[in-house]
Amino acid sequence: MREKFKLISISIFLCMLAACLSSCKKSDTAGSPRLYIAPLFTWCETNESSTYNDIVGQKDKFVPLTDMSTKNIQHLFKDDGTGGLSGHYLWVRVDFEIPEELKHKSLGLNIPYLRMAQRTYVNGCFIGSKGSFPPKERSALYSAHYSVIPENILNHEGNNVLLIKIWHHGQSGISKNSFIGTTQDAYISSEITTFFNCRIYGIFEGVLVISAIFFLLMAIAFGNNGAYRFFAFLNGTTFIFLIPFWADVFPWYNFIDIKYHNFIKFTLCTGLEATFYLLSFFIAEFLEFKQPRQIKGLRLLLLILSEIFLIRAKNYDQLMALSVPMILMLIVHISFGIAFWLITLIKRQNLRKSLTLISYFIPVLLGSLTDITLRKLFPNVVFPFFILFSWHGTILVFVFILARRTLIMFRTNLRQTEELKLLNDHLEDKVRERTHELEGANYELSLLNERLEKEKFRTDMDLEMASIIQRKFFPQTNKNFNGWQIAILYEPLAKVSGDLYDYYNYNEILNGVSLFDVSGHGISASLITMLSKNIISHTFQKGFRQSEPVEKMLYKINSQIIREKDNIDNYLTGILCRFSDFDKDDACRVDLGNAGHPYPLHFNAATKEVAEITEEKGQLHYGAIGMKGMDVSYPEMNFSMKVDDILVLYTDGVTESTNKNSEQFGLQRVKNIITANCEKTPNEILNILTWELAQFTDGKPLEDDITMIVLKRTPSDISIEEEADADEEDFEPTENVQDYEELEEIEELEEIK
Repeated sequence: MREKFKLISISIFLCMLAACLSSCKKSDTAGSPRLYIAPLFTWCETNESSTYNDIVGQKDKFVPLTDMSTKNIQHLFKDDGTGGLSGHYLWVRVDFEIPEELKHKSLGLNIPYLRMAQRTYVNGCFIGSKGSFPPKERSALYSAHYSVIPENILNHEGNNVLLIKIWHHGQSGISKNSFIGTTQDAYISSEITTFFNCRIYGIFEGVLVISAIFFLLMAIAFGNNGAYRFFAFLNGTTFIFLIPFWADVFPWYNFIDIKYHNFIKFTLCTGLEATFYLLSFFIAEFLEFKQPRQIKGLRLLLLILSEIFLIRAKNYDQLMALSVPMILMLIVHISFGIAFWLITLIKRQNLRKSLTLISYFIPVLLGSLTDITLRKLFPNVVFPFFILFSWHGTILVFVFILARRTLIMFRTNLRQTEELKLLNDHLEDKVRERTHELEGANYELSLLNERLEKEKFRTDMDLEMASIIQRKFFPQTNKNFNGWQIAILYEPLAKVSGDLYDYYNYNEILNGVSLFDVSGHGISASLITMLSKNIISHTFQKGFRQSEPVEKMLYKINSQIIREKDNIDNYLTGILCRFSDFDKDDACRVDLGNAGHPYPLHFNAATKEVAEITEEKGQLHYGAIGMKGMDVSYPEMNFSMKVDDILVLYTDGVTESTNKNSEQFGLQRVKNIITANCEKTPNEILNILTWELAQFTDGKPLEDDITMIVLKRTPSDISIEEEADADEEDFEPTENVQDYEELEEIEELEEIK
C-alpha cells in the first residue's frame, strides 16, 4: 500500500509537470496566426497624472525595451537605489500594422504575464485593465491579461498604436510571449495560462478546505487525535498561503479594500510561515514523537516574533526586505521536523513510519529542483511554481494515508460491533431458554412476594419506630445558652441516619459541641451512631473535667469505637469542639479537633468574612475514627469567637447535594448565605439555607444524610470573676450516659503500658 502511495504522488507530480510545460510552449494554437509584439516594445517613464492624450504624440520619448526577462520592468529602475522595489509609472508602446492573415478578423490581445497593474489603449480607445493603481493598489497577480480589440478602432491598412500604462512595484515584468491574434486564439491561450497559473490552485483550495474540515472532525471524533488535528490545521494554512495565486480569477478580489502589501503579508507570508511551523508538528505527531515543552515554547516564540516583524512592515519595500529573514525562519521550522525524524530513526521508534515518511516528500523535492532548474535555464520564460503542485501531491498522499488509517479504525469497530451482535444473539437464545424455565416459578414467586410485602410493611414500621427513637436520642435542635444561640438542621436520607450531633452544657453554659458522620446509610450506620454517641459524650465530659486536649479526646474516642464495633466496617468522620469561659472582652476560646471531616466555617463579625478552619501549624488531619490498623492524625485548632461571630459545622451531604445537571451545591453558596444573613438568628440562617438548597435541587431526592449546626455568639451575662470551674460531681451532661467504668480502667491500663 505504501508503494502505491509513492507511485501515486510521483505520478501526480509528473502529470502536472507535463501539462504545465505544454502550456508554456510558444507554438500557435491550432495553427492560428499571431503577431508577437514583444520585439516592438518601447517604453518611457511617466507619472500618475499622465494620460493617453498626453503621451501618444511623444513617440520620441520612447526607447526600445530589449530586456525580455521575466523581471524586465524591475530591471529598468535599478538605478534609483532601492533595488527596483519602489513604485513607478511607465508607458509601454507598440506601433504595429495588422498582418494580412489577421486583417478584418476579430482580434484580441493576450499578455501572459504583467505585474503589477495596467490600463491598455489601442488607437486612443480603452480596451481593458488589470489590477488597480495607487492609492488602493492591487496587483494583477498571476493571471493572463486578455482584452478584445474592437474591429472598428483598428487601421487595417496603416499604423496602429498600442499603449499600456503600467504601475510597477517590486518584481515586475511584461511577458515576451505577448501577442495579438484572433479573439479565439488569444482567449484560449490566456485561459490555458490562467488555468495553470491561477485556477488550478482554486481547485486545490477546494480539496484543502474539505480535507481540513474532514480531519478536524476526525480529530474530535477520535479523542482530539494529534496527527488529524495538525493535518487539518496544515490544510488550513496552506489554503491561506495559496490565496494570492488564485485570487485574481475570483470577482471578490476586485472589491476588497486592502493594500497590496497587507494582502501579501496576511496571506502569502503569514500562511507560509504557519505552514512550515505546523508541518514539523504534524511530522512529530505522525511519528508519535513527543516534543519537549521547552522546544514547543521556543518554536512558538519564534513564530510570534516573525509575525510581529511581518505586521510591522509598513510598505512593500519593507516587506520584501524581510524575505531573507523569513526564508531563514522557514529553514529553522523545517529543521525541527527533520530533527524529529532523525531522532525517531536513530532510536528505531516507529522505524517503518520513519523510513516511509521521507519518501512521501520526494515530489516536493522534485518540484523544488524543477523550479530552480527551469528558472536558471530559461530566465525569460514564466513557469508555474511546480513545488506548489508537488506539495499538493504530498497533501493528497497524506489524505490517502490518514483516510486509510481512519478506514482501518472503522473496520475494527465494525468487526467488534458484529462480534458483539453475535454475542447478543447468543445471549438472547439463552434468555429465552431461561425465561421458559422461570415461567414455572412465577407462581411461587408471587406467593413469596406477598410474604415479602408483609415483611416490608413490618420492616417499614420498625424503621419508623427506629427513626422516632433515634431523633429522641439526640438533643433538641434549637437552644439558647448564656452567650450562645444554637440551631441544628437534621435531615436523614432514610428513616434512620448515619449523622449524629450533640452539645454539652452545665448550668446553661455551653461547654462543647460535636458533629459526626458515619460511613454508609441505613440501619447499620444508625446503630453505629447510637453506639458512638454515648462513647463521644462520655469521653468529652471526662476530658473536659480533666482539661484534656481535644486531640487526645479524639484518640480515645477512636480507640473505644474500634474496640466496641469490632469487625463492623463502618467508620466515622467528625468535629469535636470545646468552648472556654468568656474573657473580659466577652470572647470565647474554641478548641477544635478534626477527624477527617469537612472544615468548619467561621464567620468573623469584625471583618464580615467567612473562612474555613484549617490547620495553622501545617499538620494535616487524616484518617477517620474507627479504622483498624491505620495511623491517624487529629490536630487541634484554636481560635477565638467574639459577639456576633458564627460557627458552622456541616456534613458533606450539604455541599455535595446536586441538581438535575449534576452540579454540586458547593461550599461557596453556603459561605454567601452566611455572609448575607449574618445579622439573623441561627434558626433563621438554617431556614434560609434549607430553602436555598431545596430551590437548587429542585425536587431531586437527597443523596446523603444532611446535618448542619449553626452557633452564634451572643453577649454573655456572666463576669469573669463569677465564673467557676465545674466540679466533677456537679457536671451534668445533656443526656444520661451509660456507665463506662470498665472502659476507663482499660484506658488507664493502656496508658500505664
